[in-house]
Amino acid sequence: MSRKSICIGIVAYDGFDGQVAQDYMRMMFHLGRRHPEYDFQLAIKWKSEQFRARNAIVKAALQSSADYIWMLDDDHILDIGRTQGATSAYDLPVKLAKHLEDNPNIGVVGALYFQRGGDYAPVIMQESKEDDRPYFLTHPEISHRMQKVDITGGGCMMIRASVFDKISEPWFVPEHEWGTDIQLCKQARAAGFEVWCDTSLEIGHMQNEKRLVTSEVIKKDTSKREYEPLLRYRRDVLEYLGMNIDQAADLAREYDPREATKRKDDLIAYYASRNKSQLARQLIFHSYPTMVDEMKLFHSKIRTDIRAYGAEYGCGSAPVSFEFALQGHRMDFIDVEGSAALEFTKWRAKKHKVNAGFVLGGPYDYVMMLDSIEHIVDWRGVLTDVISRIKDGGVLATNYFGNRDFNNPEHVSMDHDAVRRFLKEAGMESGSDVFWVKRVSQEVAA
Repeated sequence: MSRKSICIGIVAYDGFDGQVAQDYMRMMFHLGRRHPEYDFQLAIKWKSEQFRARNAIVKAALQSSADYIWMLDDDHILDIGRTQGATSAYDLPVKLAKHLEDNPNIGVVGALYFQRGGDYAPVIMQESKEDDRPYFLTHPEISHRMQKVDITGGGCMMIRASVFDKISEPWFVPEHEWGTDIQLCKQARAAGFEVWCDTSLEIGHMQNEKRLVTSEVIKKDTSKREYEPLLRYRRDVLEYLGMNIDQAADLAREYDPREATKRKDDLIAYYASRNKSQLARQLIFHSYPTMVDEMKLFHSKIRTDIRAYGAEYGCGSAPVSFEFALQGHRMDFIDVEGSAALEFTKWRAKKHKVNAGFVLGGPYDYVMMLDSIEHIVDWRGVLTDVISRIKDGGVLATNYFGNRDFNNPEHVSMDHDAVRRFLKEAGMESGSDVFWVKRVSQEVAA
């Protein structure tokens, strides 16, 4: 009986982390030594555009008659225990292949890994029964065994090669609507295959700062919340809600962003109808380590030792910008009237007797747009208005360009290149995509 063949397809950027390279090299030696029952091939494709790289991997695998294609991104660690010797962690591709051999109905099977920030969501999705839009599973929904899913993360998925006999080429297309993992899993299921994830098999996910995200790291991080501005924000939110943190977490889980797809013709009314679960969700979200780091970044870059007039457009509960009001800046907080998060911000301003307004004014020394541009349908009109209210030499601060949550149903404007071009054409200059400075007009310069 001929040996089965596994093509290991790695989608790679120009920069390849040394820890990952070492881990993958150890895996290659392990597979060659410990699993002679399989032939292994390697296809590494540059990730200039992910869909092109994945198509190239599949073509290479099919040309060499591979039985299985294991898609693996270039930012994972399989040996999350950081062992020095032999480890069963590197048996992962064989374990995934055996799932396909044991069940011919399975076309795609993945392993458990987590997003590198935000809620650290497991990269596993189900589709809404109402509109087929995918949403991430929560941590309590992970069974830590084989579980049938609608989408498993493309960073680590084993695909039966015969799936590509049943779906049309090109198998992957530009990610305007869906990521490549969603595209493939949808097509595989439409062709009659099942999609599963073995959540007993966990791999790590490298953060930008070379930090490995695993379930143990998530547990430790979410238990450490010592940044004083965050503690002030948390105390006020819990006081306003009349809850403890566990009750607020339960309330946060009630928030369902999928309703946005049903009310996309009037998103203003949608946000105005958001109840206190919106506020609870913002509290939990902004308590995650990456969000705390982001909060620290903005607090370190905007000076409070000098007088200034600022604003936050789409402020919600203003976890970052309210600190500037507490430190003496005049601040305007702008969001949809009636939304629970804005009502909290108004209550908080009254409680602390800060110099705050709730209509757009100016001219501003700085305007913040945090977690907001992606929610705005008419982002061009809003940005035009906002920029016109910033002083020459003033700053627009945003975390928009770091947002990669393309599957959030509330995110309606995720064309980063278009927004970046618009800002430049509007006279904004940036070296980082986070802080944009308004060019001094010729009249002022003269």
